[in-house]
Amino acid sequence: MLPCSLAAASILTRYTGHTLGQWSFPGGRLELGETLADCARREVLEETQVDIDVRDQVVTAIDVITRNAHGAIDYHYVVVDLLAFGANVEPSAGDDALAVQWIRMKDVTTAVPCHDGIQDALHKLEAQLETVVWPVE
Repeated sequence: MLPCSLAAASILTRYTGHTLGQWSFPGGRLELGETLADCARREVLEETQVDIDVRDQVVTAIDVITRNAHGAIDYHYVVVDLLAFGANVEPSAGDDALAVQWIRMKDVTTAVPCHDGIQDALHKLEAQLETVVWPVE
């Protein structure tokens, strides 16, 4: 998510559970009948208290498949990162987030331990930023 006045910044969330201690983009489970954009807006608001304007622009979409000790698939889910704009407000942790913060994209992988896939998503996002029409504040 990119706030206009921080152009090239992302909001990261540190989660509880299996990703404890790692940072990732806010997100969560798509509800039945919910669009990707509506899901992104709801999850970011629940986890960060920041209202966002989601664009219909997919940054990345990756399959995450976990297998058990016998090689059978336990879980298969798809992670979709969308481009969005947020107000330049201080986020606060909510829902299942332990902490949230704005961080410049160039500092993401060096400043905090990140969830797998963040660096790849940020590289793809940087390439797409050249074509983004930034909203006027």
